[in-house]
Amino acid sequence: MTYHNAVKYIKNAQPFSAGEHMSERVEYLCRLIDNPQKKIKYIRLAGTNGKTICSEMLASVLSLSGYNVCTLNMSELDDVRDNIKVNCKQLDIPQFTHQIQTVSSLYSLMREKVKQANAELEGSGVLPEDLSDIPTALLGGDTSLSPTHSEILLLAMLCYCKSYKCDI
Repeated sequence: MTYHNAVKYIKNAQPFSAGEHMSERVEYLCRLIDNPQKKIKYIRLAGTNGKTICSEMLASVLSLSGYNVCTLNMSELDDVRDNIKVNCKQLDIPQFTHQIQTVSSLYSLMREKVKQANAELEGSGVLPEDLSDIPTALLGGDTSLSPTHSEILLLAMLCYCKSYKCDI
């Protein structure tokens, strides 16, 4: 995957708010990559105004204190690399492209596993052990398995945190 293709993959994804069964998809995909979200500490900022500047200040203070800090901005920005920063800096193009490729591969793996599970259910009616952890909400023919913009960014950030051992 090239950087151009990575950006196109994100820009062509479903909008932020779309996505039936989004939490089930993300939880399942996180299990496929050994639940990196359970191995990091995080701070979540919510509210109407000031989240971006607050996260930038927190990241700056924490990184200057010796922590390896990864931040995720869920806004739709002009440069998608601004959505994920490590110690207040964008990922470089190869790192960013690699993380998006990893997410794309995860979605392909999930779609293949769901396809196999659906075939097993049509045939024998029983899921084999290796497919039994697929959430039932993802099974059946009417469920969208296409990633949303926010899922791609979240999973890319989690993959980065896992690979590069981010503290926060």
